Amino acid sequence: MADILLADIGGTHSRFAIYRNSKQSPIKIYYNRDFISFTDVLSVYLKTLSQRPSSLILGGAGIIQKNTLFFSNLNWKINVQKFQKEFQFKTVLFVNDFKLQGLGVLGLKKKEIYPLSSKKADKNQPIALIGPGTGLGCCFIYNGKVLESEAGHSTLTPISPIQQQIAQILSNQFNPLSFERVLSGPGLVNLYNALIQLKNGGHPIQSTEELYRLAIQKNQNALETYQFFFEFLGIFAGNLALTLKTSGGIYLTGSILQDPFILKLFKKSKFSFYFKEKGRLKSYLETIPVFLILKPHMAFDGLKYLAKHHQN
Repeated sequence: MADILLADIGGTHSRFAIYRNSKQSPIKIYYNRDFISFTDVLSVYLKTLSQRPSSLILGGAGIIQKNTLFFSNLNWKINVQKFQKEFQFKTVLFVNDFKLQGLGVLGLKKKEIYPLSSKKADKNQPIALIGPGTGLGCCFIYNGKVLESEAGHSTLTPISPIQQQIAQILSNQFNPLSFERVLSGPGLVNLYNALIQLKNGGHPIQSTEELYRLAIQKNQNALETYQFFFEFLGIFAGNLALTLKTSGGIYLTGSILQDPFILKLFKKSKFSFYFKEKGRLKSYLETIPVFLILKPHMAFDGLKYLAKHHQN
């Protein structure tokens, strides 16, 4: 049976594996910053293989326009026809990266999720999946199908006075101001820099690594930044819960939230308060369970699902 190349292209990393005889090889990870284009990083990975795969299933954040694939958070693009001919793939399938994560939710085991509330999920009702990363991914899962969404680009809705002040500062830089501008890796940097501007003290940062180091050192501005991140995440999750009445649960994923140190901060945050802070519908939101997904690289579960059906 011919090999299928599985690729998960995020804003920061490119991940590859081979699907052969219903099994997946170990995942190989590359930093996108080390490559000019997707074809460059793909060429490097293919050189590590003894046998060239016949097909490619590619998951990434992006859109196809006029037979060209544009990545949302990368300055990369692919002309699909030229690409397929150059690498001699019989078939190339492009799938939204968060659709893959949604497919992965369908096969999660109990040990791979951490309940953040005591409420029980109604398995017959819609699920919302949210993943802050390089961008803000989200989708809905219902009746075994994944419904793609670009809700991460919806307009930010601050509630508290200090949230409104932070949003006002960021609106001078981003207009309109979307949830993704605060609920992502770059969003954490935006939040920190807006907060120190509001307080008129502190030095701007350039990366989430800087923010994380400051938080570990118990820097008050860094710790507050994470708390505002969780508050805005609660607002956004509550919005999605109302959009499709997600009694099947809200699932949170991504390496930001899975980090043990950040998870400790999250458990002490006001996420739950702002999740439910929806006025007359607060009592309904109190019935919706929230889960944190502990399993990394969940997109590959979706890729394997598609590869299995591709071979069949």
